[in-house]
Formats: sequence, structure tokens, C-alpha cells
Amino acid sequence: MDSTLPTINSQAEQDFINNLIVKYKMVENIWLDAGIKNKHIVWKDSSSGEYENWMTGHLVDDSNCVELIHDQANMGEWQDIPCNKKNAILCKRVVIWSAQRMERLIRDNRRLLNEALAEISQLKQSQVPMGFIYVQMPSQSAPKTLWPAYEWSDVTDTYAGQFFRADGGDSLGFNKASLLSWANVCGDGWDLFHDSYYDVCYKYVPGGLDDYNTVVNGCQKQLDSTLPTINSPTEQAFINQMIVKYQMVDNIWLDAGVKDKHIVWTDRSSGEYENWMSGRPVNDGNCVEMQTDSANLGKWLDVSCTKKNAYVCKRVIMWSDKRIERIVSDIRRVLDKTVVKMKEIEQYQVPIGFIYIQLPNQTDPKYLWPKYTWEDVTSNYAGHFFRAEGGGSLGFEQGTQSENAPRL
Repeated sequence: MDSTLPTINSQAEQDFINNLIVKYKMVENIWLDAGIKNKHIVWKDSSSGEYENWMTGHLVDDSNCVELIHDQANMGEWQDIPCNKKNAILCKRVVIWSAQRMERLIRDNRRLLNEALAEISQLKQSQVPMGFIYVQMPSQSAPKTLWPAYEWSDVTDTYAGQFFRADGGDSLGFNKASLLSWANVCGDGWDLFHDSYYDVCYKYVPGGLDDYNTVVNGCQKQLDSTLPTINSPTEQAFINQMIVKYQMVDNIWLDAGVKDKHIVWTDRSSGEYENWMSGRPVNDGNCVEMQTDSANLGKWLDVSCTKKNAYVCKRVIMWSDKRIERIVSDIRRVLDKTVVKMKEIEQYQVPIGFIYIQLPNQTDPKYLWPKYTWEDVTSNYAGHFFRAEGGGSLGFEQGTQSENAPRL
């Protein structure tokens, strides 16, 4: 059934195989579908080698093959061994999903990953920079409370007994896509839309004017394809190019309906991207067509499902089961790591209402955190002195200090 030896890319899959060892009472070690390079696992299907489970203290020889240990003491751990050893065999076979389901899964995972990476980029702009000096005013929280994930050093002694005066009053101023036709991928008469994660073939059916339900059946006869679903501006631009290329004059059906004034794709893919003509949709019971005229090229309209429209068929290219497993596994792994990174970064954010006191030679907060809106509240403290603890200073929140110490 075209299976392979095991590849193991996560602890969950490792645990599953360990359970199989117990279930079938295996008494021999098992081959893995891997080799070794630079002391690390190299899977034959080119999937990620990030997860490893080597036996502790075992020397790894790049020329060897890899076996999985069955005994209770080291169950599931890997060791390198000469490839001519006799071992037991465990086969692995990935169950192939439908093309539409696979496309939807990859596309939705990719969208989640892109959103997470964008959020990380924004969060990084609001992190506390290394070397930042936090001046704790009365009634302000300690930095260890605001940012517990950071290590803070108390440098108060460096400024012990000195006065700081807020600007204002009589204070001195502060330090003045393209169209492709690949017959070897799609076949004659089909245009290839290539994304980073999947390949889709589109075919315009000239002269095929009919109602929505009839053209759905028409696409099924075209290699079991469907009407278009559009989940990104890139794919929308691709179909716009097809409209121009084939000089389409009739509007074309999309494989969608309308619910609560939003697009609902028949394959249940994400409706996050929408491209409605201004003022539409208006009727939840309608089907959806795409405009072909130059003034409204590519825009969507809700219309009666009995209208006669042209149609374009869409077909997802089936990948090998190994390639599908590798891509989904790698996307999920990156996404999981990204979510963990987001949670770490969120611990370092500047809290709303935070008062930043800018010491001489310190950077303006608008440069440190440009994504925040900063309000200058210096005038609220204009002419006031603030004295660092230490030396002859009063303790924090212990009263008003007399003016008898050097300024900064």
C-alpha cells in the first residue's frame, strides 16, 4: 500500500509508537526511515529533524542507520547502528485527504501563522529595551511587578542624593502574481495558480452560460473540479488576469452563498477575505457572481441562483501523502513555536498609563516605542524636584526633601 518506515517529528508521534511497542509486545528493535548527518537525524522524506530522541550518552556515527529501542528501560529512544543489522519492521502510511480539505487546512494554518508573525513584529516594537532606566515615582509600581520576566538591577546608588527637576516653570531645558500555463502540471487548457503551499489549476469554459446548480455539475465533469473559491487578494488578482486573458464578457459564478451579509464558501474555507462591490451583498438567500467588466473587474455581487452566468472551474493538484504530511507538520510546528514566542513577548510590554521619566542622555520614549501614543505630562510636575534615594535623601514616600544636594 505504498507505505514507508516510520518518521517521527513530534513527541506525540513518539508516544504513539511507544504504545504500539507495548500493545504488540515487540521484542526486537525497529528500523526508522532515517540516516545521520553531522550527528543529527536526517529523515528520508526530507521532513524536519528538529525533534530528536537519541539514547543518552550514545555516540552517533554518521555512516550508520537508526533504530528505535523496544526494551522497557530505554523504550522509544534512538540509537545509530550498522545498516546490515537485522531489525523488526513497522510501516507507516499517511491517509490522503481530499484536495479541497487539504487546501483549506494548509491555507488556514498559513493564515494563522502569518497573523501570529505580524503580531510578534508589533509586540517587539513595544518591548522594554536593554539598558532602560526606570525611575519609580511615588504611587508607581516597581519594575519587577510590571515586567517580572526581566532581571532588574537597582542603580539608585549611582544617583544617590541627587535632585531631578521636571522641565517647565523656571527649570532649565532638557539637554536642548502572474498567469502561467503548465501542461505538465494541470493539463491542456488549464492555468496554474501557484502559491507557496499549494498548486491550483483553473479552467475557463467558454460558452457555458447557465444557472448556479447546473455549472456546479459542469465543473464536476471537468476532472471533478469545483467553482472558484477565493481566499486572498493574490488569488483574486490571478482570476482577474484570466478574465482579461480570455476576454470574458459574462459574469462568472463563485462557489459560495451569503449569510449575515458575508461570503460563505461551499468548501467551508475562511471567509476572511471579501471583495464585494460597494453596497453589497443585500440578500442572504442569493448566490455570488464575479464582475468581468473593466470598471468593476473582479468585484462580487449577490444575485439570484437562477441567473445565467459563465463559469471557471478550479482544481487543486494532489500532492503526495508524504509531502502533505511534511508541510502540515512543519507549519504546525512553526505556528506552535510562534504562539509560545508571542506569550513570552507579551510579558515585556509597556503598561498603559506608564510614566516614563527621561534622564539626561536617555532616549525619548517616542523613539523607544514609536507604536505607542505618548502624552507629555511634564507640566504636571513643572519645577518640582525629585531626589534619588541614598546618601542624605529621605526614604521613598517619606516626605519632602530639602534643597541641599547636587543636581543631575
